[in-house]
Amino acid sequence: MGSKNIKAEAVLAILFLLLSLWAIFIAIPSEINLSSTWSTVDSRVNSRTFPYFAAIIMGTAALIQLISVIKKYIALKKTQQGARQDKIIWQKELRAIAVFAVCVVYGILFVNIGYIFATLITTPLVLVILGDRKWQHYLIVYGVGAAMYGIFQFLLKIRLP
Repeated sequence: MGSKNIKAEAVLAILFLLLSLWAIFIAIPSEINLSSTWSTVDSRVNSRTFPYFAAIIMGTAALIQLISVIKKYIALKKTQQGARQDKIIWQKELRAIAVFAVCVVYGILFVNIGYIFATLITTPLVLVILGDRKWQHYLIVYGVGAAMYGIFQFLLKIRLP
C-alpha cells in the first residue's frame, strides 16, 4: 500500500470520526425527539437509542481504522518503500464508481418501490459488480436484508416504505 492510499484512508477515517461526533453531539439531540409511540418517558430505549448506537459504532470503526492506518504509515516510513509511485488500476476505480451508482439507484428505488423490492434488485447487482459468484453470499445478503426488515418492522416498530 502506497503512502497516497494511506493518506486517503486516514482522511476518510478522520471524516467518519468527525461525522459520528457531529451526529452524537449535534444532529441527534437537536433533530430527534425523545418521545415515540412505543417507548415511555422512563424507558431506557427511546427514539434516540438506535441513532446513538449507529453513530457510536461508526465512530468506533473510524477510530480503529485511523489507528490501523497510523500503524501502517509508521511501518511504511520505517521500511522507506513509500518512494515508488503506485499505478492507478482503472478497472477497480470503475468498479467502485459502479457500486456507488448502484447505491444511488438503491436510494431512489427505496423511496419509489419500497425496501423489499429495492433490496431484491440492487444487492445482487453489487455482488455481480464485485465479481462474487458464490451463491451462499447471495443468500447471506438476502438473509441480512430480511433480518433488517424484521428488526425495523417488528422490534423497532418503524414502517419501511
